[in-house]
Amino acid sequence: MVLADELENVAFLRHFTPAYQKTLAGLARLKELQADDVLFAEGEHCPELYIVLDGEVGLEIRVPSCGVIEVHRVGPGGLLGWSPVLGGGPMTATAISATRCRLAALSADAVVALADRDARFGLEFFRRLSAALAERLRATRLQIPESARDKFRALREAAD
Repeated sequence: MVLADELENVAFLRHFTPAYQKTLAGLARLKELQADDVLFAEGEHCPELYIVLDGEVGLEIRVPSCGVIEVHRVGPGGLLGWSPVLGGGPMTATAISATRCRLAALSADAVVALADRDARFGLEFFRRLSAALAERLRATRLQIPESARDKFRALREAAD
């Protein structure tokens, strides 16, 4: 169980009213991971989204001709796994716990239903989600070129 006071200081939920935080806490279930556990895999469908309460989760993507690259680390207060609330498409990255983690797992269907019933909640939720997406895209854009250069440099040195 996730307590409402645990969500009070979560960065993603900071702008939500205490009533909305309490509602989300009621929807959440606690998920605990050990280091190196896979939370979800790129290409899979996942019915939940996650808020990191403690620990860090690395996000990896497959880049053609470069292999797997960690593009971002999500720490306490961060959001993971938004694909199911954006139409239920497959996950766009693999999430692997970098440390022991405690996560609040939320049913994507329940969050979408709440957003449909309560426009004010929906507007705030999708504003926060958009901000998280923008940050993740920025972080990914910064990581891929550096990682790709390192991979290509290693391939070139191996060929020499």
